[in-house]
Amino acid sequence: MRPLELLAERDPTYERAGARFVRTRQHTIDAVAGVVGAPDVLIPFGWVAPAGVTSPLDVFAGYLLLDAWIGNADRHHENWALVYRVADGTRALSPTFDHASSLGSHETDAVSSARLESGDAGYRVDAYVARPRVRSPFFASATHAAGLSPLDAFHAWSQRSNSDPWVDRLRGITGDEIAEVLSAAPAPQMSGPSRDFAAAILQANRERILALP
Repeated sequence: MRPLELLAERDPTYERAGARFVRTRQHTIDAVAGVVGAPDVLIPFGWVAPAGVTSPLDVFAGYLLLDAWIGNADRHHENWALVYRVADGTRALSPTFDHASSLGSHETDAVSSARLESGDAGYRVDAYVARPRVRSPFFASATHAAGLSPLDAFHAWSQRSNSDPWVDRLRGITGDEIAEVLSAAPAPQMSGPSRDFAAAILQANRERILALP
């Protein structure tokens, strides 16, 4: 079930079209939580949740932590969904999908290498992941002119859910485990500089997430 339709059911004024409609200011934390947290919405079908994750709101907190960790600023109302099961009329949060705009994927090898090697603190990876122009499609309210950062979107959602299990899992991930996963990417799809840049992004964002109050 498309979030656009679900959000419009709750708010008849919800923007449905336009060149930038997927970045509408009506895509707020509260509006999305109202859909995901509806009483009849289940956790993803066929999925066993980790201890402490008991609701779709908790599951979605994991999606937003993932966004903050990998630098995904593209979870607009076409990039999350509910799945409707015809057999019994139940509906559940869909698994997470469409993470292509992440891990510095749009940067060239030259830029990736330069940021990794730069002596300028304002150009290195720590500054790259915190740059203010990176905004998620989530807004604090419909009156705000700019969207929240992926990190702030996760933090705001955490006030409405139990995000602790996801933070604990992130805390337990080591640099060696990250390197092992990235090393499995085929060379034609991920060059050496891209792999090193992605690892540095994951490490920098991990520290930012774990520093949240």
